[in-house]
Amino acid sequence: MKIWKLLGAFVMDGALFIALIWVLSYFKLIPPIESAGRIVLAVTWIGLGFKIFLGDLASGKFHYHKHGYDFCLTTMGAALSTFALQMLSDKDLLPKISSSPMWPTPAGTLAESIRRSDDVLGALFIVASLFALLTASICREIEQPDTKWKSVLSGLNFSIGAGAFAGYLLLLLGK
Repeated sequence: MKIWKLLGAFVMDGALFIALIWVLSYFKLIPPIESAGRIVLAVTWIGLGFKIFLGDLASGKFHYHKHGYDFCLTTMGAALSTFALQMLSDKDLLPKISSSPMWPTPAGTLAESIRRSDDVLGALFIVASLFALLTASICREIEQPDTKWKSVLSGLNFSIGAGAFAGYLLLLLGK
């Protein structure tokens, strides 16, 4: 049964972070995915597969609720490092944010575009931090023996974490 949880999580991650991105692109909710974007999606999915496998290897079992918490932590670190790089750069590292309906911003100068990327990345870091706090609290609650609705809470944690990570992945495709 253990291998099926791992494979299920890997397939679910692929559906969320590859198929869903393609659907959003198809309906023009995000800019079209270029060849580099396809590579980013594939590498991300493979990296998540390694994370799932190594996490299972380290703990001896896979937990969906901890997977959601891990997504939040990954998003926090990724958003913070991208934010720091953007702050040090004199060009917009995420130029497609300005043209995406998901991250609307008025047309303007390069400085305004960079400022918009800073704002979005800073907001993503703050939201991911709050989500990490929430998912950590839910993880702690799930570990309590008398907690009811553990499966529902686990699904909620996974969903919160996946949503945070999907937000970052959409920004990353804005390169």
